[in-house]
Amino acid sequence: MTERLIDELQFQKLLEAIDKLKDHDTYIERLLVAAAPVFFGAILGLAFGFFTDWLKTRREKRNLDREREAKELSQLNTISSAMWFNIEEMLHIVMQHILPHREQSYAAAAALQSAINDQTELRIFGASMQSKFPAMTTRCHQMPGSPIYPI
Repeated sequence: MTERLIDELQFQKLLEAIDKLKDHDTYIERLLVAAAPVFFGAILGLAFGFFTDWLKTRREKRNLDREREAKELSQLNTISSAMWFNIEEMLHIVMQHILPHREQSYAAAAALQSAINDQTELRIFGASMQSKFPAMTTRCHQMPGSPIYPI
């Protein structure tokens, strides 16, 4: 009699194992069951990563915008106060020097016109010009930053 490599009981167990494998899912079904959760988990992880990066970028952009707006507001405040200072300074110069000079210039021209033919009145006009028309002989004060008075 020939000797068998496996006995009858082992052979039956082997056949049962093959039959069980035959009844199991196909390769595609096993792949979907095993790989689909991993794939969807990876997609969700990638989407979450993009979303958090978008939120971080958005927050940083808002902070930069806030800082830029604060800086612009500070610059506007500085410009506004400097502009009002310059306007006030010009107003003082006009009120204290230019307008009195203009008014006294017209008055001096009228007085000179009336005394143009009389030498005595011309001498009196020349001698009293300093006292009668002080704005005409007074210079406007030098302002810092002007070409005459450099900083």
